[in-house]
Amino acid sequence: MSFIAHVLETLRTNGSVAVRVFPSLAQVLLLFAIRLVNEVVGDYVTGVLSRARDIDAETLNKAGRGTGVEEVYLQACAASFIMAWKIVNTLVEIGRGKYEPVDPAALKDARDDAPPDTGNNGGQISRWDAEETVFRMFEPHMDEYLDEEVEAVKRNFDSICKDWEAQVHWDYINLRISLISLCR
Repeated sequence: MSFIAHVLETLRTNGSVAVRVFPSLAQVLLLFAIRLVNEVVGDYVTGVLSRARDIDAETLNKAGRGTGVEEVYLQACAASFIMAWKIVNTLVEIGRGKYEPVDPAALKDARDDAPPDTGNNGGQISRWDAEETVFRMFEPHMDEYLDEEVEAVKRNFDSICKDWEAQVHWDYINLRISLISLCR
């Protein structure tokens, strides 16, 4: 099972119990999600991005600057964000009461121990709150990501301009050769 699949399954199992046991005003699902995203997923993403940065540095040292090496860090950022975004949809679905816990006995025991006004899962977590949770986890990485993205775009544009200049140069040489041969 992949890391994010395990996180989502844990979120579904524990989150679905939480929305049935605690009153919506307690915002237990949101607090659980914030902690899970920041402490578990955030640490994992930081490690992945750090390793991707190291791979880029190693590749750059071996290949040299301007060689068109793949930007592993940028790809890792995008992939990590896409995987983390799955948490948003899962949280919204849990908040709507879509998921049932895997262990119904655990839910029954939790309901037996819960205060009488619990179980109202309406308004447990809004889409905005779920999105904000993931955005805040990625916030520490945004400056570096944007700097890398700007540098990658510059490298790509420079490469395109060099290719165009070379093409124009050869077109000019071919035109001169054609003109000289016509004049003879």
